[in-house]
Amino acid sequence: MAEESQRLCQSLRSAGDRELAGAYSNLGLITLWSNGFIERVKICYEQAAEIYQVCGDRWEQALSRLRLGALACNHKDYLRAEIYFRDCLTVFTELGDTFGLGRVYQEMSILHYSQGDYDQARKYSELALSFVRMLRFHSAEQSNLIGLGVICRLQGDYDQAEIFLDEVFRIGREFNLAQDTFPYFYSGCINLHLGNYSLAGAHFVEQLNINLRFGFQVGIGESMFGLAAAAAAGFNQFQRAAVLAGAGQAIHDAIPWTMSSIDRIEIVPLLEAARSQLGIAEFEALQTNGRAMSLDQAVAYAIETGM
Repeated sequence: MAEESQRLCQSLRSAGDRELAGAYSNLGLITLWSNGFIERVKICYEQAAEIYQVCGDRWEQALSRLRLGALACNHKDYLRAEIYFRDCLTVFTELGDTFGLGRVYQEMSILHYSQGDYDQARKYSELALSFVRMLRFHSAEQSNLIGLGVICRLQGDYDQAEIFLDEVFRIGREFNLAQDTFPYFYSGCINLHLGNYSLAGAHFVEQLNINLRFGFQVGIGESMFGLAAAAAAGFNQFQRAAVLAGAGQAIHDAIPWTMSSIDRIEIVPLLEAARSQLGIAEFEALQTNGRAMSLDQAVAYAIETGM
């Protein structure tokens, strides 16, 4: 549909220029999320930005350049990303655009987070949060609060991280927003660190249920690892931990997917403790059993009583 829109707009020649830019923007977004052909995405965003510049639409041009910056950041071209974001910040500031400022500060937070500068990342995320709160843009507010929770966790400020994520849950309940699995996973990790293993397990089970509803394999695997860590730490169920870790790894191997080192901070030490308790041979044999489970078997095993 996006490609057909592009063809129709091109047939209108200059009369369809602005709509053509919108078609390029949509095609870029769809390509990014469907097949990840980055070069095609980049070309779409660049075409959109150029057309919006010709049309004199500074806001849309800045939004296209913001997307180019996010693309550059995702591929570790941090210098280029910062140039894009600074340009966008200038435009949105001159236009007095609250939405644009919220977006660009959020992307600048991700830029600094990606480079390990958590203090700057937290500063920009707090700025972004202030702008989306002005708009009462609750889903964006949740997104920024999740980001702040992750940053605080990486800074070792687990109590504040938990406060931010509790606020995410409150907003979701109050405004009946669609459930997101990220706060459940991160809250589970925080409670692993704080020693609240039953609560951690409950969050991982909730994450698992939501991921099952949407068929999100990455999240299902994460839930398995989280539940494995909770089993090992809170209940001394080292055999159960090994089986769940094997099941989680099998799910991720099939995609394929590798959890980031950041997402594994609290999980890995607890699984290593289980490995130490059981011995390498027994732990790996039980992991192999977990790997051999079907998805339905793994899910049934993960949510059975005993956590």
